Amino acid sequence: MEDDTKKALVGGQEADTFNKDVNVIIPYTAEKSTESATAVVKSKAYDRVQKQKEAAKQKGERALNGKIVGYKSKVRTLAIKCYQEQMTTDWTTFVQNIKAISPDDYQVIAIVHNKDEVTDGIWELATEKPHLHVIFRCVDKKKSVRVYKILEWLGIEFRKGLDDDLWMNHGVETVGNYSNYAVYLTHETDQAMSDNKHIYSVNELVSNLDEDGVAQVRQGYTRIDKDGTRVTTNDLIALDEKAYKLGLELGNFSEWYNALPFVLRANAKMKTVRERYHAGVSKSVADKLKIVRTCIFIKGEPNTGKTYASEVAIPYADIMTVRGGGTGKFDNLRPDHGGILIDDDVCPNLLNMTDNYTCYAYKRNSNNSVWAGDYFVVTSNKDFEDWLEDCGFSIYDYSKNGRKLGYSKHYHAMFSRFYVCSVQEHNGVNQLKLESPSTRGTADEQRERVTKFVKFRDKFNETIKTYKPKNDTVDYSDILGYGK
Repeated sequence: MEDDTKKALVGGQEADTFNKDVNVIIPYTAEKSTESATAVVKSKAYDRVQKQKEAAKQKGERALNGKIVGYKSKVRTLAIKCYQEQMTTDWTTFVQNIKAISPDDYQVIAIVHNKDEVTDGIWELATEKPHLHVIFRCVDKKKSVRVYKILEWLGIEFRKGLDDDLWMNHGVETVGNYSNYAVYLTHETDQAMSDNKHIYSVNELVSNLDEDGVAQVRQGYTRIDKDGTRVTTNDLIALDEKAYKLGLELGNFSEWYNALPFVLRANAKMKTVRERYHAGVSKSVADKLKIVRTCIFIKGEPNTGKTYASEVAIPYADIMTVRGGGTGKFDNLRPDHGGILIDDDVCPNLLNMTDNYTCYAYKRNSNNSVWAGDYFVVTSNKDFEDWLEDCGFSIYDYSKNGRKLGYSKHYHAMFSRFYVCSVQEHNGVNQLKLESPSTRGTADEQRERVTKFVKFRDKFNETIKTYKPKNDTVDYSDILGYGK
């Protein structure tokens, strides 16, 4: 053999080299070969290829999970592998057939594999017989097409009796993972590269989709750059680990996620990464991360600037302000929100939200926001006791005959957690007056909380003394009465 890398072994004999003409990728002759697919399947080289493929399949090579289907079966996806003998047309017409299929209804991608090498023992090397791969998918998942119709559209014919073995040997089957198969067509899946298969260029693909459409299909396999660089399994594992670590650290998932490339954010695998982040968050909550949380209640008249001053005084750029009533107050709460400001509103799950640990915002099992911030501030025009009652707390204990016995243990627990304050005029300006300090926790924790409260109070007073109430009222005097 002069060059055994350029000849295909069929039945132990050298076959014609594959026609490399640009316009005739699969050679077509008016007189079709009568060689049966059975003869090809039984050839020695083909047998070796099939053994290799079977071994690779056991490892999950293409992860297609395809199912052999019948000639009249209705399918939503289809993968075809065939040879020149199954082509009823020349290459130019075949390409035209694909281009004529509406991409709004179906996606078709094809390629000729004419450079696949196979070892012939230890010392010899041969090129596998050139063959064609075609994958087909209905855009509407509810739609399906008969197999024979797809074959007719393409100009492919499996000859009854001659090509039965080829058909049953993964010649015609459904597609388990269309995006993965689209990447396999160029031999860029992890397993194909591990098996040292020849890597084809994406420019060799033929499709009824445009270049961007093909790239989008293949992105389902996860790609991150324009030149088609793959994200390997190791890359995904690293991404998964980063998400878990971010969750453990109660970091900002949205900020991290939005910084990722679009093809990653749009990929279905990101759902698993997001779940991994929440697993890290849950682990952090379960570990009860200690937080010296500073809770401040501020009573003040409307339009005194208490809410505005509180927003400025909380020493974090990212805080969550809750106002306006209704349910789902904390649905957008993030673990990394440094503070929460409750503006003339009530707070569900108040005991947990004012505790000294990472906490869940609600008493429910799913879709439950987690918080790890250390400032919890309430502004209200009500007294502290009235506000607690509005939040669902029983302030007093009562005897069986209804006699008030005194403050309840829940009240004492909440009272010890808060710096209870009011906005009062002092030296001609509004200032924050401390009525009762928080006494919860160890002496060290209380001292740390005092430092944080004083820092808040100083910034609050600096801000509120320059606050000018809005007096933007509408004068209706001109329209009172009957009009003109």
